[in-house]
Order: sequence, then structure tokens, then C-alpha cells
Amino acid sequence: MKCQICDKEITNEYFIGVNGNICADCLKELMSYHVLKQLGLIKNIKGD
Repeated sequence: MKCQICDKEITNEYFIGVNGNICADCLKELMSYHVLKQLGLIKNIKGD
């Protein structure tokens, strides 16, 4: 599965966005990672 923003392969944590999955690295750059993680919206490719 690939990140909708950077087009890199997702190998760990990700967010299921409206237009596709977003990797944790892009979320950190967008300053959204920690908020989404606290809300339980960050998924892990290895399973939760």
C-alpha cells in the first residue's frame, strides 16, 4: 500500500484518509500525527 501524499510504500503506521492512506512521516510533517494517534485513528500495517 502506498502513501497518498509522498507515494512511498507504507511499512508501519498510517492514517486512513478520505482520499487514501497517509504514512506516519507525512502526518508528522503536517503536524497531525500525535493528535490522530491520541484519538486512536492511526493504524499499523502489522495489525493493531
